[in-house]
Amino acid sequence: MADAKEKEKPKAKEKEQAPDEKKEKESGKQQGKKALGNKPIIIGIIAGVIVIEAILLFVLLRVTKPPSAEDIDAKMKEDSLRQTVTQQTTIGTVFETPIEAVVNIAGTDGMRFLKVVIMLEYDNQAYETLGEELTKRSAKLKDMLIEMLSSMTLEQLNQPDVRTQIRKEYMREVNNSLPAKTGQISNVFLNDFIIQ
Repeated sequence: MADAKEKEKPKAKEKEQAPDEKKEKESGKQQGKKALGNKPIIIGIIAGVIVIEAILLFVLLRVTKPPSAEDIDAKMKEDSLRQTVTQQTTIGTVFETPIEAVVNIAGTDGMRFLKVVIMLEYDNQAYETLGEELTKRSAKLKDMLIEMLSSMTLEQLNQPDVRTQIRKEYMREVNNSLPAKTGQISNVFLNDFIIQ
């Protein structure tokens, strides 16, 4: 009987130990699950950091990269276009007295003539005394126009861009004749352009 009691005691001890072992096994499983549960989070954080660093590297390379020759050319064209549009849309002061010229067309033996009326535009705010200077020089400005137009042939006057050429040439001549400190005209308008 004593032997039976002694045999029962180890079984009782095993039963007592069995729940502890079960608890340890379960806690080990839970720790394993926790460890496995933390791995995706850690991997996600590392992947996020790598993606953010890659984006930052890309942005830094784009920002610090020197512009290419094509980019510089495109920027210059854009700036010149913007400046041209600004000049064309800005309206300055128009010189009060129109400059009128009637000339014989070269090579027609006096049978054909050209009548032109021109107005000059300038920036009155930048060049306050330019209007007075143009008034003083009105006779010279008319003579310059007559001289320029009388040398043109009928064939030249029938060219599609002749008006643009006359405006540019006359503006260049007028600006070259003005004193440097007085200023410059910014545009020439053809109010009349009649070929007879």
